[in-house]
Amino acid sequence: MNLTRVNGVFLVVFLVVLSQSADAQIRAFSSVSNEIKWEKLDSALAKAKVQNKLVLVAFHAKGCPYCRKMKEQIYSDTEMKRLIQKYFIPVEIDLENPVDFIYKGEVMNSSALATILDVSGTPTLSFLNDEGDLIAFQPGYLNVALFSKLIQYVGTGKYATVSFAEFSNE
Repeated sequence: MNLTRVNGVFLVVFLVVLSQSADAQIRAFSSVSNEIKWEKLDSALAKAKVQNKLVLVAFHAKGCPYCRKMKEQIYSDTEMKRLIQKYFIPVEIDLENPVDFIYKGEVMNSSALATILDVSGTPTLSFLNDEGDLIAFQPGYLNVALFSKLIQYVGTGKYATVSFAEFSNE
């Protein structure tokens, strides 16, 4: 093989690797910039008061396969992110992480908070008003269609006047 041909092959390989690296960086940047902005619980409650929104607390655990599925299929979906941001200030709590939270003026860990909010497993969604009172909770994985309905049901306040079944049939 002559030197020109070797240099040409090297250049092609280099450009392919470079373009794949650039594509990966663009995907990484866009996925980060499009992610849900999860808040700390105390600041979420404060923002909920100011913005007249509810608080969505998503309890998860790193070892939970359905939690990963929620993250991949629900929290990365553009329409679901839009609905969450429209109605809620979102909070994400990892039950395997012993971080302390301030809830209603008390410092507690994630396990204590989970007990107060009736969380018995992951994933669980807890819906709070701006005072931190539990409105409703939903344990388990939800597909996109059901998640969308639930977010709209709670977010619009319909939970106070109609059943979820009635709302779903509207």
